Amino acid sequence: MRPRASADDAGMGARRFLRDRWEKNGPAAVSLLTGGFNRVLLHPDPADLGGGVPVFCYHDVTRERLARDLRFLRRNGYVTLGADALTSHMRGEAPAPDRAVVLTVDDGAVSLHRVIAPMLAEAGMIATAFVCPGLHRELDGDDPAGLCTWSQLRALQAGGVVDVQGHTWDHRDLRRWPEAVPLTGVDASVIEARRSEGVDMARLHDRAASLRASRAHLEERLDKP
Repeated sequence: MRPRASADDAGMGARRFLRDRWEKNGPAAVSLLTGGFNRVLLHPDPADLGGGVPVFCYHDVTRERLARDLRFLRRNGYVTLGADALTSHMRGEAPAPDRAVVLTVDDGAVSLHRVIAPMLAEAGMIATAFVCPGLHRELDGDDPAGLCTWSQLRALQAGGVVDVQGHTWDHRDLRRWPEAVPLTGVDASVIEARRSEGVDMARLHDRAASLRASRAHLEERLDKP
């Protein structure tokens, strides 16, 4: 028979898992039930989007899955926008072209460098990646955590296919700050150890300070505003 504390911890873990899955996928499920799910996904030959710009979010993706998605977008005449172009569209400064979509990639797993960027370049498309600068390392070889190294991130940014942006300093939930959130496609034990290295308590308990640190570090490492 398991100790009570262990059973309680398991129950809390299960509830948190279900909560996180719902918060990530719930809006899409509601849209599907209420008729708001985008026509891009529901029709083999989708009509124009009427000024809307769907945003598709990836994490750690296989070559086969991404190839299927990119073929669909190309076959139906879609073009990809970067973050700056999407912002201009939302502000009414520069309307997006017909059939524009945005591709984003969260968490910075090494598949971003090995799989996603080369396939985007081949397809003539672009994406925006959101990474956590407090977790990436400057290494000569591959990162044992399964994340992109800083040299790989610099190559991605310089290549013009992937725009690297911030995803908090070390992947914490902005709504439940400073609750840590697991990353997709990486070694969780290595990530947890890195979160505890040289913890800046002032930044940990100040959400705005953490975001400022993330931005400053990315600007310095990637030589970009």
